[in-house]
Amino acid sequence: MKTITKITAATLGLVLLFTGCANSAPKTTAIAPNSEVLKVSQNDKNTMYYLNKKVDLGSYNTIVVKPVEIVE
Repeated sequence: MKTITKITAATLGLVLLFTGCANSAPKTTAIAPNSEVLKVSQNDKNTMYYLNKKVDLGSYNTIVVKPVEIVE
């Protein structure tokens, strides 16, 4: 009986975890404030970029670019 209760609680927890934010859409992307500011790269027409000119890049000593996986 205790095992069934734990499995039921775990299943319910997972369902709530995955459906909790299903109705809210993000207001911004992780890359740019909105998709209209993305520009096509001159080097590769399949690449888009966003450059925030207000950022002082001189204040950074390291930039980390994480790999991106595209799932189609």
